[in-house]
Amino acid sequence: LSPSFAMRIGNRATLAELDAAAWAAFAADAGLGLPLVRRRVAEISKGVLEKATAVAEELARPELDRTAIEQFANMIRERADRCVLTTAGAMR
Repeated sequence: LSPSFAMRIGNRATLAELDAAAWAAFAADAGLGLPLVRRRVAEISKGVLEKATAVAEELARPELDRTAIEQFANMIRERADRCVLTTAGAMR
């Protein structure tokens, strides 16, 4: 649940700091084309969005707090959406 990344992306440490320039720097540092990075971020985020609801439903048990599970799933979906949005301005 930490807002900090496990590793920096283009010298950014959190999703709040992440922007198109960070993705461009990440692509350059990794020796990858920016279009590939943008495409993979979109693909991974799409997969996360598709799975978040399914996982939340799978965890629905009487002994678990359904509200907390939904809040967690919503946070995951918001973060995945934000990742895609941050690539939108990355044009090089």
